[in-house]
Amino acid sequence: MRQGTIDSCRKDVVTPQPFPVHLLVELPRGAVPLDARLARTPLPGGPASAAPGGGILYGPYLEALAAFLARDSFAPLRNALSRLLDHPVPLEAVEAVRITSVKHGAIYHVARITAHVASTEYSLAANTAMEPAQQAFLENEFHVLQELQSASAPPRLPRACLLGEATYRDGSAPPRPFMLSILEWFEDFHEFHTSRGGPRKGPAVRVWAGTRDDLFLNAEQERILYGGASAILTDCLDTRDFRQIYPWHHAAGDFVVRLQGDDLRVRLITARDYRSLLALDNAPQAIWIGIAHFFLNLSMRMRLDRWEGTGDLAWAGAHILDGVIAGFVNAWSRKSEKLPQLPSAKEVMSVLRSFSEDEWLALAEIVLPQAMVEKEEIAFLEERLGTHVTELSSALAGDGFRERAGRIGA
Repeated sequence: MRQGTIDSCRKDVVTPQPFPVHLLVELPRGAVPLDARLARTPLPGGPASAAPGGGILYGPYLEALAAFLARDSFAPLRNALSRLLDHPVPLEAVEAVRITSVKHGAIYHVARITAHVASTEYSLAANTAMEPAQQAFLENEFHVLQELQSASAPPRLPRACLLGEATYRDGSAPPRPFMLSILEWFEDFHEFHTSRGGPRKGPAVRVWAGTRDDLFLNAEQERILYGGASAILTDCLDTRDFRQIYPWHHAAGDFVVRLQGDDLRVRLITARDYRSLLALDNAPQAIWIGIAHFFLNLSMRMRLDRWEGTGDLAWAGAHILDGVIAGFVNAWSRKSEKLPQLPSAKEVMSVLRSFSEDEWLALAEIVLPQAMVEKEEIAFLEERLGTHVTELSSALAGDGFRERAGRIGA
């Protein structure tokens, strides 16, 4: 039997084997094949790491994913690939599969499924949830992504390909069913976070490129980055009832970035929920309340992160506000072109520019408790609100955002 392939697992995982299925573990030095030692190694933290009966082990975890994909002549794998590629994928077109354990967050374990299909490589993300509360999050997220698939134009959220249930088996221990979702994997996109270690003074964005030398963005790239993220959230805003993607947080790695030369692209890899943060009536001015509420919250949350993703709360520099405004304006322009009953981007900007700093502060008293994701955020943001609304008013009054509008890509 060859180590690192499905042959190294129990015989009941898949019979027969029409193509190699390699099992790997992502380590700091790179992805390595699953061996006997790694198979009995607990996954590092993440959900269910302290569950009754011990933590989740790499071997049974990866074997469970392989067994799920192999059901009914690899129907789950073929269905997910067919959804990704928009055409049927027959079994004979699949030449090899790699399943790599890559990430372990507070809610999900994440594996990357790489399939060689007709001499081309395609990747999927498998999010797995072991406990009931986590499974409820995962199922809701999957359905939200399905709902939003047509709202984000062009598509900058992962395609939701498959939702299912697998079984974790480890020797004589009772089998543990768990839920998993299979989503589109964004190739060459990386997590990013606010860092103190950049080449310039003050906070800077570090892109976790998976290499020894992570990449720091310059100030202009940061404007484009946050503009792209702002455009995604605005594109997905439902202007009828102001439902929006919420909660989201830079510290959770919700947004990812790809930088190829001068081309910077942003994607959102999750949508935990989709709901309105405030109740609006049918009064004519209700839409303006919704717009101002969304925009102010967007401007604050775009600046909020944790140092290196896991440290204390961090705050991005005011220069990114030009990008945030540009991304919002770009997306709103698309909305108003599709829905002529909406105010134009020019009208929206005129109203936002008319707000005094005192009016922004008064609105912030409403926004903060409604848009809080973590309890400690309120005190952190309250300390910075006065400066923030001054910087926001200045950015709205200037023309910096117009210079970036054309550079915020799809």
